[in-house]
Amino acid sequence: MSGIVSYEPADMTVTVHGDCPMDGLTAALAEQGQWLPIDVALPARTTVADLIGENLSGPLRASQGTVRDYLIGLRWHDRDGTLISSGGRVVKNVAGYDLAKMHIGARGAFGEIVEATFKVRPKPAHEVTVTFECESRGEAAAAALAVRDLVEPAWCVVVCDARRTRVMVGVMGSERVVKAQAEAVMGRWQGTREEDGALVRANLGTAPTGSAGRVRTTAMLPREVGDYLDSTNGSPAASMVLADVMSGVVTVFSAPDDSASAESPKPTESPESVVGRLRGALDAAFSICRPND
Repeated sequence: MSGIVSYEPADMTVTVHGDCPMDGLTAALAEQGQWLPIDVALPARTTVADLIGENLSGPLRASQGTVRDYLIGLRWHDRDGTLISSGGRVVKNVAGYDLAKMHIGARGAFGEIVEATFKVRPKPAHEVTVTFECESRGEAAAAALAVRDLVEPAWCVVVCDARRTRVMVGVMGSERVVKAQAEAVMGRWQGTREEDGALVRANLGTAPTGSAGRVRTTAMLPREVGDYLDSTNGSPAASMVLADVMSGVVTVFSAPDDSASAESPKPTESPESVVGRLRGALDAAFSICRPND
């Protein structure tokens, strides 16, 4: 129950068991030069059922879409054990209600996913990453939005830790397109180019948080990311911040409680106070959009 049920490269559709790991699906599609352009942080430990039930996505969501854009068929067992099907194994399937979509983000509330059918795409021939540093987190968010307007990046994120703030831009496509877009970014910001952009992107969400670490994700408008990032600066409970500026999704990684060294002790901030402070920053940002009471 952990493999591929049916794969039609010519039709660009694949049907897999719910327990199929994402890295296995990615490898099978890559053999035919195709991919399901939804990146997850831990593909070896993430199943197709996890992908659908948690509505997982990564930095590619802004340019490539999410699970909802690729799921065309589903089979699941409801709580009574009845096997239910929705959709099919072809792209142009318009029969009946699209019940498969209700499982996206439902975390198994409607039953156990047995099989899922996706439409897939040709995999881009090249993907490179351009990285440059900024003085502040707000400046990095503004630079990321400027990159979005300058070229057509596949993904663009701001990565912040205690030492530095970086903007990482992924461009993909033909060799000519990738070269032109990478040079445009590097011509405006002094940065470095990494040829294996897919590997860089795969490592973005795997920050080592340890057994006691926590991960908090917040969604907002892209223009509000800069102020939100500034509010996380200096917090000992935020060891790393990953901001997908194009989508407005910010992930805060908290280090384990015992990560502070004895030589340079830092005050401990409880998870509750961090969440409360960050919510306050969001309330202040959204208040400019609210009418006066």
